[in-house]
Amino acid sequence: MKKLAALAIAGLLIVGMSACSAPALKSKDMSVELKASATEDVLVGDPVTLTANRKLLHGRTDKVTLTVQSSPDGKAWTTVKKVTSSSKSKSISVVIDTKAASDLSYRAAVRSVVKGAKAAASSDPVKLTVLDLKAMVRKFYYDRTQAYNTSTEAGIAWDVANNYPGAFDMSSAAWAEGIAPYIEAKATDTVVPNLDTLSPDPTWLLSATKCNAASTTPFPGRTFVVTVDGTTTYNGFSNAAKSDVHLTLLKGKLYDYIGYCGR
Repeated sequence: MKKLAALAIAGLLIVGMSACSAPALKSKDMSVELKASATEDVLVGDPVTLTANRKLLHGRTDKVTLTVQSSPDGKAWTTVKKVTSSSKSKSISVVIDTKAASDLSYRAAVRSVVKGAKAAASSDPVKLTVLDLKAMVRKFYYDRTQAYNTSTEAGIAWDVANNYPGAFDMSSAAWAEGIAPYIEAKATDTVVPNLDTLSPDPTWLLSATKCNAASTTPFPGRTFVVTVDGTTTYNGFSNAAKSDVHLTLLKGKLYDYIGYCGR
């Protein structure tokens, strides 16, 4: 009888303990976010750090994983870094490898470690495109040269499309007057950049011409200076010259400053 009573008491204790155990962790019991130190106009070699932060809500202290993941398409995700913790809040940082051009999305994810548990949450994805500036500059001037090889009009149209937005008043009479002699002379222009001279010039200001006032503050974006070898043909006569020119990277696109208005 004593043995049966002891078993009964033990059974009641087990039932009581089960009744008092915490309910299963749910997705609403956690939050997670991912921040990047830079996301726009990131270049090869730039330092970029991703920081993931997660919190357990409603007083939960369950053991969960916090993961930083990458994906080329936003569908298949690969783990970059992972930690497991039961603290109410946890952060991890990852330094992204920017030694080569890439186009990846990143996210942070938190998940219960309990086998079969479905509790999980993920951050909004962060798109990170790492650009190869030298390759972009090389292509930029190649495309410009090809446009001028097509015709003077095609070359000028290329310049108009690739001038920094708002740098010149290209609807002005002075602009039209400046272009006319180039078209009449069937001008062509070949430009080859010396990529080894490419360097940042963040304080550069555009000088005044008949089509623009002198800039008083640097243009938005990342501005660089590069030495180019140019050959201009005008009325059948060619002139070669070396010069330093400026380019600005703005929202993933390169722009230059080719004005057709005299100073």
